[in-house]
Amino acid sequence: MRALDIELRLRGDLVETEYNTNVFYKGNDIGAQRLDMVVDGKVVVEVKSTLDLHPIAKRQLRSYLRSTTFEIGLLLHFGAAPKFYRMVWTSEERRLAATQTTVV
Repeated sequence: MRALDIELRLRGDLVETEYNTNVFYKGNDIGAQRLDMVVDGKVVVEVKSTLDLHPIAKRQLRSYLRSTTFEIGLLLHFGAAPKFYRMVWTSEERRLAATQTTVV
């Protein structure tokens, strides 16, 4: 992750690592969490370097997008076969989710 940080900075990007952000549920601030990296104040970057990518990694990034104000996320997996995944959670999707109720 440090090499990625250096490369992005050399290209002129603003990089914040171990970024602390508030977590929201239906518009209410319910706590905080730390993100691996935020680039240019817009993109959440989650880095995994394991042999196989655990299925929970994608859910983790989706959770970050749904519970913060960020709309774009990248999951970078540096494993046996490196891959990346892009996710978007728009403000419109966030607004709709906040108005839905769950029946138990």
